[in-house]
Amino acid sequence: MPGQSFYATASKNLKRETKLPIAPCFGLVYGTYQDRFRPIGGLNIGFTESLSALVIFDGVHVHELLTFGYKRHVFSVSVS
Repeated sequence: MPGQSFYATASKNLKRETKLPIAPCFGLVYGTYQDRFRPIGGLNIGFTESLSALVIFDGVHVHELLTFGYKRHVFSVSVS
C-alpha cells in the first residue's frame, strides 16, 4: 500500500558566524504509510567554490554525497 510524506525543514549557512563553510539543516517528516513522525537532518560542507560534501539523515539511513559544480552543471555522486 503506497503512502505519502509531508515534511518541514530549516537550514542555515553558518560561514559568516563560524568562518567555516558549513550549512546544517534539520526537520521533521511525517509518513502516512507508517503513520509516524521522524527527525531528518544533514550537513553541507564546502571544500572549494565547486566541490562540496553533503551528509543526509533521512529519518532511517545516513547518505553521503560528493558534489562538483562546473559552470551551469552540477554532478553528485553517492559515496556510501
